[in-house]
Amino acid sequence: MPSDTEKLRVAFAGCHRQLTPEPRGHNWAAGFCRVPETHAVAVYDRKADIRGKFRACWQETWGDIAPYDDYQRMLDEVQPDIVCIATHQSAHADEIAAAVRSGVRGIVCDKQLTTTLEEADRALGALREGEVPFAFGTELRWSEQYQRIFSLLREGAIGEITAVLACGVSELINHGCHWYDMALGLAGDAEPVWASGLVDDPSEWRDDQWQKGDPHGRGWVGLENGVNLAIVREGGQRSFTVLGTKGQLVIVNEAAQAYLWEVDGETRMLAIQPRTVDLPVSTEPWQRGPAIVRDLIKAIRTVHAGERFAMSRRRAERPRSDLPFTLPTTWEGREFRSRWRIELYESMAVPGASKMNSWGGSAGWSIPSRCGRSVCPGVPG
Repeated sequence: MPSDTEKLRVAFAGCHRQLTPEPRGHNWAAGFCRVPETHAVAVYDRKADIRGKFRACWQETWGDIAPYDDYQRMLDEVQPDIVCIATHQSAHADEIAAAVRSGVRGIVCDKQLTTTLEEADRALGALREGEVPFAFGTELRWSEQYQRIFSLLREGAIGEITAVLACGVSELINHGCHWYDMALGLAGDAEPVWASGLVDDPSEWRDDQWQKGDPHGRGWVGLENGVNLAIVREGGQRSFTVLGTKGQLVIVNEAAQAYLWEVDGETRMLAIQPRTVDLPVSTEPWQRGPAIVRDLIKAIRTVHAGERFAMSRRRAERPRSDLPFTLPTTWEGREFRSRWRIELYESMAVPGASKMNSWGGSAGWSIPSRCGRSVCPGVPG
């Protein structure tokens, strides 16, 4: 393991959305390049032309990057400290497990996590056994605006949270994971105990459109802390309404604006006019990318230090059934109910991190656990 002054060596697996230096979603190379503690050393992609474009794009930043058409061979020969996985989700479970076996110190993985719950269990089992910090790419978690909103709710701005409404959800899997992630975060990241949902008839899509296999829908989820989630297709662009015992909070335009209605203590009526929530304005392009990398590095350094960890319960990742329900085998628009199998993550805060909140802080980096039991050495389960 490199010392705190040495750079962490990064290998990229899958890079077709990282062929430009422009900071933007899914361009993980653009996130890593803005964190000086890291250095890219290798790239794996099945397509030679994509590997070539990646190397050419980042030559000036990192020099010569070794190209590979075999993922395992890259791991064996390069022995990277960090692997950034951005391949198809059907390969993620095997690639995560292989990276852990090879001795990597941390993993960044783009959404979706996996294709099946079995794959998710296998990937998370490998991470737990290897005690490898893992950052999942539902990047809204690292938004400065949403972090401010999480803090505001934690401070009791609307009292005890009772429900969260997530509007405008698009496809249930490919993009829907962002709605579920944020709804869970706003609700306090409690474990779901029941779920019900409807999947829309996919006949609105042509056979050649990928949405045919990833249709729209809506769902309802009850959490162990008593909060209820409602996730609906209607509502236009992504927005959230958080209901509490002392008010309501409405979040719109990707958290560029948020409005808070407070309940009058005497009349129990909502205020006629909302209060505009003061939110930070990002000055750094795609601030979330480097923030994810920095948090992963913090986790890696903490694990390497072998210190006793302050634990905070946070939602860093859930399986791809990131869906709050399981897709039915037929498309009849029928309602169905099932237990929502999820993996609860507990994250490490750096030693002495009394300021870390129980909702997620700069959420996302973690060592996985099941049912709230940590696998970190020296930490009570």
